[in-house]
Amino acid sequence: MHTVMFNFRSGVTLEQQEAFMAQIGTWDGVRKAGPIKPDATRPELHRMCYAYIEDSADTEKIVERLSKLPVIESA
Repeated sequence: MHTVMFNFRSGVTLEQQEAFMAQIGTWDGVRKAGPIKPDATRPELHRMCYAYIEDSADTEKIVERLSKLPVIESA
């Protein structure tokens, strides 16, 4: 299993982040998506997330797809 790290843009609410992570978690090849540190008190840490990618999936395509989302700052 591979891990892809990504950051939401500032201004994306926690509710929006949760909704996008739930959506990302349903993509083909993605096992799960979630916040790196869900109990963080600093907003910039709340924006840092991960996606577990199955070994058989095309990780680069998933990174490209993440990067194209307007709410994602970097992947």
